[in-house]
Amino acid sequence: MDDNTSFDTESLETGLLFGNSAVRSIESRLRAIITGQVTGATGTFEFLSQIGITTDADGLLTIDSTILSDALATDPEGVSQLFISNGTATDARVSFVGFSTATVAGSYDVQVSALGVPQLSNAGAGVFVDAVAIGSFFTGAAGTDAEGLIFSISTLVPGAYGTIDLSLGVAEQLNRELSVLVDSTVSGPLTAALAITTNTIDDLAETIEDLKFRLESFEDNLRKKFVNLEIILGRLDTQRSAMQAALAGLKSIRSNN
Repeated sequence: MDDNTSFDTESLETGLLFGNSAVRSIESRLRAIITGQVTGATGTFEFLSQIGITTDADGLLTIDSTILSDALATDPEGVSQLFISNGTATDARVSFVGFSTATVAGSYDVQVSALGVPQLSNAGAGVFVDAVAIGSFFTGAAGTDAEGLIFSISTLVPGAYGTIDLSLGVAEQLNRELSVLVDSTVSGPLTAALAITTNTIDDLAETIEDLKFRLESFEDNLRKKFVNLEIILGRLDTQRSAMQAALAGLKSIRSNN
């Protein structure tokens, strides 16, 4: 990647992807994940930089082994939460089961409505939405931040049931981002770049076909002109021969006189 995006100040040569906006966008998005906050982490750490993992001026990862060792000694669980995804429920009657790629990291209030239906809301928002039953489990409704959040609850007695806290580690965030980047059905920088490149190739193909047609027409026109020129030259040659014969005849008449 470095070679393809490089610029040589001496030779002024550039890599194939130098200045490509899609590459810059992808690099920026991935770097934001590496340097950003891990939402929902309940340990001591929220950023990779707190455990000695940062990026240098060239965007390359650097690891301070001393800081990392100290972090592992102080709070190994907190370090692991920066990388892996973790879900916990504050109420013993609620159990976190899993999540989908649509689930947003954060805290969700859990309650059971007067009708005995489990509901979820972004913590503190107070806007509860019915969860969807899937066998003996429940999942957050589509279109909400809790979409795909799977949990179980041991009783359906109306009331509040604490919160479910979900943190998405760097590994999960990178996996999601890369999945979006390579998914042709999702509009992203890579998809847009591929579409632009495809359109450019199609336009060039049309231009080449048009030029090919013009060259063939030009060649055909030249060939016709060449044939006509040969005909004209043939006629001129015939006329020249006739004139030479006539002149020879005139000379013969004069000499006889």
